[in-house]
Amino acid sequence: MLPLHQSDDLVYQIFSHTKQHKIPQDPITGHTVVVESNPIISNPTVKSRGRKICHMDGDAGSDKYKKQKLHREIERQRRQDMASLYASLRSLLPGEYIKGKRSMSDHMNEAVNYIKHLEKKVKDLDAKRHELKRVSDLASVGSRTKPAAASISNHCFIIRPC
Repeated sequence: MLPLHQSDDLVYQIFSHTKQHKIPQDPITGHTVVVESNPIISNPTVKSRGRKICHMDGDAGSDKYKKQKLHREIERQRRQDMASLYASLRSLLPGEYIKGKRSMSDHMNEAVNYIKHLEKKVKDLDAKRHELKRVSDLASVGSRTKPAAASISNHCFIIRPC
């Protein structure tokens, strides 16, 4: 065979413009989670459930087709964003809150429980801080009115990391 001339070459290039969101690590499996924005390219075994395209006569049909196509694309993007946000939320939850849970609703409920737990912890720490401040203020007032030796109290505080 003779080599092809430049004008006879047919070159096909397939570009994959998938946007990937990398989430640090899945706490249950320990693997890095990558959420791709094009599920058809990323998972070829999944069957498409798309509707068959109907071509209608006239401008009304093409406008309707364009609207449907735009709606499908917007919905696809919304689902991809939700999957990315869900993976991000799941990566932020501690292991004990998601261990053994499989469904998205279970993870959402555990996220709510975790937030309530953190709010309670913040309130408890705030109350402790106010108590320490009150004791400190009482000690400083007592040191102004009493001699230094008499103002020493037997309060002992232990600070532990959370």
